Amino acid sequence: MIYRIQGLVRSRVDLKNSLSGACFLVGGGYQLPDVRTRLNDPRIFTMGMNNAATQFTPNLWTGADSPDHYSPGILFNPTIMKFIYMKFVDFVVNGKPMSSLTNAYFMPWRDAEAKHFFSDRPRIGWWGNVFTLALELLHYLGFRTIYIVGAGLHVDDRGAYGYESDLEDDELEFNQCTYDSVVRQVRCINEASEAHHLDLISCTPDSRLNKFLTYAPFDDAFGYEVAMIPEHQTTGLKRPSHSGLRSKLHS
Repeated sequence: MIYRIQGLVRSRVDLKNSLSGACFLVGGGYQLPDVRTRLNDPRIFTMGMNNAATQFTPNLWTGADSPDHYSPGILFNPTIMKFIYMKFVDFVVNGKPMSSLTNAYFMPWRDAEAKHFFSDRPRIGWWGNVFTLALELLHYLGFRTIYIVGAGLHVDDRGAYGYESDLEDDELEFNQCTYDSVVRQVRCINEASEAHHLDLISCTPDSRLNKFLTYAPFDDAFGYEVAMIPEHQTTGLKRPSHSGLRSKLHS
């Protein structure tokens, strides 16, 4: 279930299978700076998770924590379609409640399990991490090919993120535990994905997901998707008929 908020009115919006094709799901890993310029290419669909969306402007965005965890520049960008848990609808950022944001959609909060990922129950669940939440959102919206970018799912001496952060050691340790959960969930989802015509493709060179997901270099995935978009043209197109207009002018 997805809702829009307009004043005091909460309206249910059916977005199930409203989109199709492929989407690049982008995390904030240290691999992100290598590809972020091309992520702004208008010929591909993108979803940013958490503050990865400070490095490019995605079509879609989601985060599972309270809104004060995220850059206000993401939340207040009207061009980004944002998915936020309903429990934060009245949360105030920069003096404004989340319900007042343009292009914001709200989801109920409920527990979810990877084994129910492909069920037909109307739910967008809480998975214990934003990664699996984002996967479920993309599948719900209708995408059947998901390229996973900037998601190494491990913390090492290269850092946790592809942008400046100030996490303490205990926060980094918590991140690593969350990454472990993500790997388990995605492995479970992937085991059933073929039967549901969902392709999960890792485009992160050293991701832990590469042990069981198909890996494709980002350049290959990007090139494949943009090659399907025709070049712009303004000549050689069908022209409007003037015969009807002439008859009206001379009648």
